[in-house]
Amino acid sequence: MLRAFPAADRPVCSRSGTSRKRRGYGRIPAPLNLVLALLLPGLVPGLVLSLVLAAGWPAPALALDATFDPTSAVIVPQSSSGVPIGTIIAWPVSQDPSDAAAWLDCDGRTIQATDYPGLVAVLSGSATATRVRLPDLRGLFLRGHGSRTHLQNNGENVGVTATTHQSGQLGQVQGDAIRNIYGTLTCGERIPGGEWINDSLTGAFGWYGPSNADGLGQSDGDNVHSFFSASRVVPTGPENRPVNMAVRYLIRAL
Repeated sequence: MLRAFPAADRPVCSRSGTSRKRRGYGRIPAPLNLVLALLLPGLVPGLVLSLVLAAGWPAPALALDATFDPTSAVIVPQSSSGVPIGTIIAWPVSQDPSDAAAWLDCDGRTIQATDYPGLVAVLSGSATATRVRLPDLRGLFLRGHGSRTHLQNNGENVGVTATTHQSGQLGQVQGDAIRNIYGTLTCGERIPGGEWINDSLTGAFGWYGPSNADGLGQSDGDNVHSFFSASRVVPTGPENRPVNMAVRYLIRAL
């Protein structure tokens, strides 16, 4: 620990010319001033940090200076550029990211631990696994794991009803499903001779036949036929899907 040395015993000259002893501490010699000027800026932060740590307080974040050595920085495992290995992102274009070597398409391929040790460990849940298959997300949507009850129109009744949305198991593909499509077909009295009156059709039900039939079915070939088509009440296509935009799902590998 540096301090000014006492000079009580050092003789000094008085104005009268006689010698006397100076009490207290003398002026710090010039060479020692130079040493203190060089050392104190480095010693004070270290002393403050030691006191903070001794008191149990969290260490402050110190700004970097010219003495910082980037090669001594601690690298966080399973992380690159602040994005953890195993993170999946939606990439909207065919062009690869600037750090393309660190990302893989989620296309179901098998990868080896010799090439991607961190990702194999994350996806397999084992530090000793030698290979693993990537998630195959082509044509799929990602969905939050778990369940929650939302309020929305269920497509059958006017108004708002409670609907519970339930995901599949974490990491597994859930099959498709559609809501119930509802309609009614009400037939009135039967007319002698095989004819019947079609009283009402609602929802997904419809009818076709002679334009003047007025819902009347006849057994001689001029019958009115009823049918069921979901397209009467909902948009239809070759698959069930929400409104969407195509993206590439990429997973952080390095």
